[in-house]
Amino acid sequence: RGVRRGLGIALVFTILLAVVVLLITLTIPEVLAQANSLVEQEPVLRERLAILLTSWRATASLAGSLRQINYAALFGSSAHLAMSTSIRVFELVAYGVGAVFLALYVMLDRDRLRGALFAIVPRQQHIPLSRIMLNLERIVGGYIRGQVITCVLMAAFIFVLLSIFHVKNALAIAVMSGVADVLPYIGGVLILVPALLATISMGPVVLTTVGVSILVYQEAENRLLIPLVYGRAL
Repeated sequence: RGVRRGLGIALVFTILLAVVVLLITLTIPEVLAQANSLVEQEPVLRERLAILLTSWRATASLAGSLRQINYAALFGSSAHLAMSTSIRVFELVAYGVGAVFLALYVMLDRDRLRGALFAIVPRQQHIPLSRIMLNLERIVGGYIRGQVITCVLMAAFIFVLLSIFHVKNALAIAVMSGVADVLPYIGGVLILVPALLATISMGPVVLTTVGVSILVYQEAENRLLIPLVYGRAL
């Protein structure tokens, strides 16, 4: 937009850093508190789900299995789980920091890196390589922007929906739903189930309203939002 490259990159990363810090400050403490509350409520929520399954003959046999879940057998000891989780979190943070600095380096040295790439590719392949690089920049950038938009919209919808019914832990569930929206097929289930578990105690009307609303939004996202948001870039 007419801004010098160095200044433009500095502005982009400064704004990105400010947004990340703001999001962490405003949401992470609340999300952690609500996630901890969800973990503490897990036995009660699981029992509610078991009772719900018992009410239908087709799913009654699943209720007993649900009540007998042994988390120690599934995940191992608490110490081992905490250690493996800590290592995984550290890896994710390290990859994230590495990706940011790599992106900064690529942006600062883009022309030199492009020249090095062309230098190792045979001259007769330079035109196809140019087309590939242009398409990668357009398509990958468009896909990432589209993914961010749809995930944010999903999280906002879930938060507003659950807040209307005064559901506890609405923010934590909304954040999890936004992350789960990235996953194809299984993401829809990971969005629907926590919301239903959180509203089981509020009666069948609220439970049905929340479930139907999420299913309708997911269908609208698949049929309308995704073609609109992704189609223009991809």
